[in-house]
Amino acid sequence: KTATNSDGNTIKITGNATAKNSSQQFIFLEAGGNIGVNVVNVDAAPGQNAGGINIRANTAKGGGQNSPTFMVGSAGQANGVQSLSAVNAVTQFGGGFVYVRNGGKGGIQLLSPSAISISVAQGRNGALYLDSRHGNITLPAGKLSLDGQNGNGAGSIIINANKIITNNSEISVDDV
Repeated sequence: KTATNSDGNTIKITGNATAKNSSQQFIFLEAGGNIGVNVVNVDAAPGQNAGGINIRANTAKGGGQNSPTFMVGSAGQANGVQSLSAVNAVTQFGGGFVYVRNGGKGGIQLLSPSAISISVAQGRNGALYLDSRHGNITLPAGKLSLDGQNGNGAGSIIINANKIITNNSEISVDDV
């Protein structure tokens, strides 16, 4: 499923963007301006691989331009998402991936670690990439985790920001 708009307009999805219960589904949202959506979900069907979520907001805003903060963890945002989920609950295949980019200097703010769910019951976990190369990324108190389960490999967390702001945050990618 793809929604693309790179001419400076906003993408506003009043409901959820869902491509779950199948194999390797991807949701890609890109706009020159803001993107607002409630739940984005690419959870895998039993025996299948989780997919990926790729959100790129304010792509028309260059590094010197102002853009609003992309909020992760609250419904009804003009520029943000309530939750992101790429879960593989029952198979040995790897977890999904989530990529979020906000152009300009607006940054990304994660309001709750539970707003992003990337996991796998058996196998190597997936990946999370938060990209605000000209803005700040703010992490809340709590644990942002892509730990491996049942002795399997951990996932990857990549944070690309001008500055990372934390509030007693913990980032974990341990093999458990």
